[in-house]
Amino acid sequence: LSGSLIFLAQTVLTVFINNILLATNGAQGIATYAIVKYIITFIYGIYDSVTHSAQPMFGVYYGERDKFSILETAKIASRFMLISAAALCGLLVLGAPVFSKIFSLNATFAIRMTGISCLFSWFITFLNGYYRSTGKSKLSVLFIALDNLLFPAGLVFLFVYPLGLTKNGVWLALPAS
Repeated sequence: LSGSLIFLAQTVLTVFINNILLATNGAQGIATYAIVKYIITFIYGIYDSVTHSAQPMFGVYYGERDKFSILETAKIASRFMLISAAALCGLLVLGAPVFSKIFSLNATFAIRMTGISCLFSWFITFLNGYYRSTGKSKLSVLFIALDNLLFPAGLVFLFVYPLGLTKNGVWLALPAS
């Protein structure tokens, strides 16, 4: 259920954000979001490779009730993810103008906000994988719903409409969510 819920939530979120971007930023906003979604897919590819590598070990150690090995695996995996997140953040924040030129879009701010979101998103991804592997599947599903749909959609709506941050509200909601 967890894996399916992620893809379903991302599809609904993409449609929701595209509609808001069409109303506030037009075709330029949707084109920028396409770039951001590809970047996010790449980021989560890295995060998921770590969690998918650690999940079998978490599951075995959980079954053996070996708390020490669970913690050691968690330390190694979380350090790798943190270092990866910092590197991705640096690459995206510093390289945003270059990426914008490559795609001939004014996407610098959006790409930078995506980079900053790396500093937070790795942790939720890690916890989701950890909980999924250690018998806490309901908590995992809750994290997926909150992280992949409810928080991003809620904050995009809040930033764009009540707070009136129309041009940049979607991009500011990325690290906030």
